[in-house]
Amino acid sequence: MKKIICFTLLLILLYLTVGCHEQPQSIADLPSHYVTMDDSLKIHYKTFGDGPKTVLFVHGFGCDMNVWEEQFDAFRDDSSMRLLFIDLPGYGQSSKPHVDYTLALFSRAVSTVLDEEKCDYAFLVGHSLGTPVCRVALLVNPQRIAGIMDIDGVYCLYPKLSDNPSDEELAASKAYEEAVQGFAASFDGEDCRDNIAGFVQSLAGPHTPASISDYAMSCMPETPEYVASSTMHNLINPMWWAEFAIPFPAEVICTQNSGLEPDNRERMQAFFGNMQYTELETCGHFIQMEQPSLINDCLRRLIDTAIKNNLECYEFGINELEQNYAGFEFKVTDANRAEYEQIKQEYRDSIAQCLMYGPAGVAEMCCYMQDFHLGCSFRMWSNRFPMKWANYKQEMKLYDPQPVAEMVDDETFLLRFPTCQGDDAYVKWSWVAVEKYRKSGCKNLIVDIRGNGGGADWQYYPIYQLLYLQPGKTHGIMLRNTKDNRERWQAWMENDEHRKNLCDSAAAHEEKAFAAWSDEYYDLELDKVDSRRPEKTAIIIDRSVASSGEQLILDVRAVAPDIKLYGRDNTLGCIDISNVVVVKLPNVPNSIQIPTTISMRVVKGEQLIDGRGIEPDVRMDLPLPDSLTNNIDTWVRWVAEDLEK
Repeated sequence: MKKIICFTLLLILLYLTVGCHEQPQSIADLPSHYVTMDDSLKIHYKTFGDGPKTVLFVHGFGCDMNVWEEQFDAFRDDSSMRLLFIDLPGYGQSSKPHVDYTLALFSRAVSTVLDEEKCDYAFLVGHSLGTPVCRVALLVNPQRIAGIMDIDGVYCLYPKLSDNPSDEELAASKAYEEAVQGFAASFDGEDCRDNIAGFVQSLAGPHTPASISDYAMSCMPETPEYVASSTMHNLINPMWWAEFAIPFPAEVICTQNSGLEPDNRERMQAFFGNMQYTELETCGHFIQMEQPSLINDCLRRLIDTAIKNNLECYEFGINELEQNYAGFEFKVTDANRAEYEQIKQEYRDSIAQCLMYGPAGVAEMCCYMQDFHLGCSFRMWSNRFPMKWANYKQEMKLYDPQPVAEMVDDETFLLRFPTCQGDDAYVKWSWVAVEKYRKSGCKNLIVDIRGNGGGADWQYYPIYQLLYLQPGKTHGIMLRNTKDNRERWQAWMENDEHRKNLCDSAAAHEEKAFAAWSDEYYDLELDKVDSRRPEKTAIIIDRSVASSGEQLILDVRAVAPDIKLYGRDNTLGCIDISNVVVVKLPNVPNSIQIPTTISMRVVKGEQLIDGRGIEPDVRMDLPLPDSLTNNIDTWVRWVAEDLEK
């Protein structure tokens, strides 16, 4: 019996011993992964953990992923973390082809690893050369980067010249350019290895442990000359050094040992608008190895800041939807309120776990409403709640409607009016186009508004005036009566006394959810009918017609009941919930656009056009034309023949 017990204990001890060895103790213990970019360039990387907070570490010039050993040791037991380590192209175990080693190439390698790991959202930690690599990666894909940590980054801060630079300014600028060119040239040719070795010695601080210098000396001088030379010459290219302050959270930690200018904090502010700044006096260049606790604490702070900022952004966007969006109570009813609350909480939880960018959650909730006027500048689409946008560009060889005013044949004239977002020249063209029709002698007119996604109603007035036959009416609108909406309208129309009075009236009845923003109907009436009004008119529509394009149809139908709509599809359905205000989201460079008014159709109990669109009078059972630009296409010719019958 004792032998059985002893044998069992031995097995348990053996299992525990093997288990301990299986737990990686260093980056070297992690299995290697490779992903190929540009057909043949293999990127070496390693990964550890499966937590929701993803951090990708990017080493500096001449180094490899092993520079992050202290960070691996600090975070490997944190189940909320997912750690990614990369060897940039030309370094470590990644391929070293004879190519241009640019910041663009390095940043694409970062994105390629994130893609391979199916990582939609991550923090980037860069050291030295790795810092501008991270910055470029963020500028290319801002939606997937939660924040940046800059550890003694490399920057070429080219002097700013005034409009009329003095001789001293020009001389200083030239001297700086010559200095950085000379530095890059030191990595050229046979002396490259020796110069790198000398460069390594300058990176140590007065208290830098010998083990850190030994690491740097073991790998940096081994960099192939063509990789080192190309990296440095491309790094100093002025194209990378425009001072654009990214608004995402950033931790900047640098050391005076690197020869910082006295105004370094202000200079970094030009690159990182939302920055926590730490400057060290005696530490060497490899801060993450020499003072790992500082770096690790700053990384934790960066993650906490990003989560806080994203949650504030998301809650702000949700408040805009629920408090100021005119369509909210029509989109969220007793039938779907529980579903809405569940989905809203799902995205809040994802953001709190650092799985999602705040504006991404806002965009998803906007798409849930299925309102084409409502949206987030981050994106206007969702895989989960797909918006039913028209897809003519996918179905046709070329879909790019352009203004046209010309005869189809002796009897029919084409006036293609593809947008209500034109400038003064476009409006002038509209008047000229109408006059051109009058002089053409054609008795029939085709007004082609395919692709007209809206803009400003007044831009279609020349066409409306030409088609006018008799007085009519169109529905008025109501304002979602909130303090924010009233204040925004007052600021928007500060010189409009009528709107100011409407805001005052709405404020006096703030208990009402909606305030009349007009009469129940707008009167549509002109003094006289145009003497050259067409005998027959057709309007061609498609699913890209929306907003002011749809209002043109409603106005024309009200004053010209003899005119027919031709088309294969309904219009988009984006007119009843409208009058958008754009509101900036906090902590991010994105905004949300909130429709503030709704048609009085809802008062009359009529069905909203939004979501279903305006139906054509004549359904055209025709294939789509090959192209729609400034041409007379097959649809126009078919409608012309139909009018002439």
